[in-house]
Amino acid sequence: EAAAEHVAAPTSPVGFGRTAKGGAAAAAAARSLSGGGDVEGATAGGDPAPGLTSHGSPSGMVVSSTRTRELREQLHEWRQRRRIQKPGEGSADIQELLELLDHGQEQLDKEVEATGKLRTHLECLMSGYQDRVVRYQCDVEAAQDRLLDYNREHKELKAVQERASDELKLQREAAELQLEGLQRDQRRFEAEEARSKNDLATVTSEREGCAARLR
Repeated sequence: EAAAEHVAAPTSPVGFGRTAKGGAAAAAAARSLSGGGDVEGATAGGDPAPGLTSHGSPSGMVVSSTRTRELREQLHEWRQRRRIQKPGEGSADIQELLELLDHGQEQLDKEVEATGKLRTHLECLMSGYQDRVVRYQCDVEAAQDRLLDYNREHKELKAVQERASDELKLQREAAELQLEGLQRDQRRFEAEEARSKNDLATVTSEREGCAARLR
């Protein structure tokens, strides 16, 4: 009955439920064992046998390799006792239970292996994703640092440009003032030169007149 419960468990992780043939055989074998007294643990007084519900159907049990090994040992012992106690009866139902156990354990092993591979794959994906996140975060931080450096450099260059522009403006204004002063001086010098030339011509003319009268 424990083997029937283990094999036909509808809530097991591997998901192998009772088939029309295997579940019926397992339940029938469990009921026959509980009524015949072949297996230890059968109850008296109308209570359900261990591994069975009150309706006589197998109850849920978690499938594991340890439990499968224990049930295989119990089934082999059961077959040996049947051969001794009831030599005329066959052991096809026991063999079917053994095959169901093997099939269920094989499914469990495959699903455990698939689960392990999936977990490893997910861990690799998560690790790769986290590595990319860290790398991208480092790249973003480095780009932000470069941007801050560029901003500081831009401010410094802008301040230098503003100072140079102000200095150039002052020098242009000073140059314009110097040019205006130079032009005024040039005009004054030209006027004075013209007056001096006129004065020189007058003096020369008077001199020549005086020299002519003296002769």
